[in-house]
Amino acid sequence: IHQPRSDIFNLIDSVLLLAKGKIAYWGAKDSIFSYFEKLDFVCPPYVNPADYFLDIASIDYSTGDSEAASREQVNRLVSSYALHHKGSLASEGSTINKNISPNKSKKKRTILHSSSEPTTGFLRQTQILLRRSFMCLFRDRALLYGGMVEVIILGILMGAIFYKAGEDG
Repeated sequence: IHQPRSDIFNLIDSVLLLAKGKIAYWGAKDSIFSYFEKLDFVCPPYVNPADYFLDIASIDYSTGDSEAASREQVNRLVSSYALHHKGSLASEGSTINKNISPNKSKKKRTILHSSSEPTTGFLRQTQILLRRSFMCLFRDRALLYGGMVEVIILGILMGAIFYKAGEDG
């Protein structure tokens, strides 16, 4: 979940914090606070922890000085995590593109990339989308009636404005 509310953050068990595509923290949510305190990043009280940790793992592009400082900070976070987890996936400078957790299932998975696969036709897609739109429209009666009233009022207004507009005199 990207940047959850603090009450949602409290429901999470583990956190993966990425900085420039590299792991800055990966572990239990309860230990993230002590981990970053060791790096002199203390989450202030009454601040959403998810916002705080994303802020310190992001580059601030507002000024040249803040960009340089935040780049240095991000590099420090990534290298600290790699040193802290030496010999693990993170120490190799892993990015999100590498295999983070291997597939433990013995089942073979087949991925079809054939362009000859049957696809849903344009008319069928249009039919499905129209049906869904009408269902949503009829479920929201206030929107339906409001739209009808709007069309009637605009019709009367336009008719009054252009009434006898083409006639001379």
